[in-house]
Amino acid sequence: MTSLPLLDMHCHPIQARSYVTRYPLTDNGSLLSVAADQPSLLAVTMSPDEWSGRASSSVAGSAKSVWALGLHPWEQQNRDQLASFLNLVPECDAVGEVGLDGSLWAGSDLNSQREILITILDNQHSRDRIVSIHGYEANADLVGVLEEHLCAGVIYHWFSGNSETLQRAVALDIFYSVNHAMFSVPEGSELVSAMPRTRVLMETDAPSIDRATGRALSPGAEETDDRPLWPGEVGLTEVELGQVWGVDVAEVRRQVWQNLAELESRLQRRPFSAVEMLSRFDASGSTNILER
Repeated sequence: MTSLPLLDMHCHPIQARSYVTRYPLTDNGSLLSVAADQPSLLAVTMSPDEWSGRASSSVAGSAKSVWALGLHPWEQQNRDQLASFLNLVPECDAVGEVGLDGSLWAGSDLNSQREILITILDNQHSRDRIVSIHGYEANADLVGVLEEHLCAGVIYHWFSGNSETLQRAVALDIFYSVNHAMFSVPEGSELVSAMPRTRVLMETDAPSIDRATGRALSPGAEETDDRPLWPGEVGLTEVELGQVWGVDVAEVRRQVWQNLAELESRLQRRPFSAVEMLSRFDASGSTNILER
């Protein structure tokens, strides 16, 4: 092993399959990653039904694909979906995508979303797992829920709130997954630099981000100026994080694996085995990059 794998802690391989003219497929119909080396992925889902259909949507060429059970706030959330989620959560390796959404894309009102999210966060199995959480147009509301119902494994996916809300989130000692689109807005680098370096992970949110422009794609959009990011294609974000931190990409990659190891140390379910991954990397004779 010559280098640590790329690490994508939030992507949507099942949705990415809809870009059939853009995404190369293997003979068995699974997505083919374009990453230069085999990435490790947290593959999130939108609903229990989507999670149950994951077997036919594996990502070829990935070092590891961990599938997360989701109940996305864009879904028409109801008691039946929640019951299905709670029935399946003991079987899953991670939880996601769950959360709150205050936009017009939300499938239900914030009060209903909040009740469902609290039930998920308070579940004993969720509390033992990585939880990738969404807060678009509801960042302050989401942080308010986390202040009362915090899980040790929370990763705040694509934070887009203001600095005051971020300060509240930082006080909770949670983790963040950052992506290429976050750096395409003027305040993005400033927000990322305010996140503790030891709590930052990377994501693509593929296929929701355009590779060339870094802009966010609308749900269901199939035509872009270039193409959407593929799962595992975090190289652009590695470079951008390196610029924010003043380090090279090798140090960025090691840092995010160290951060994942810290996250997994808080949990009973450790699907990425990040400590073992770092140990194998060190045993290969590679230079040990010190955490700053």
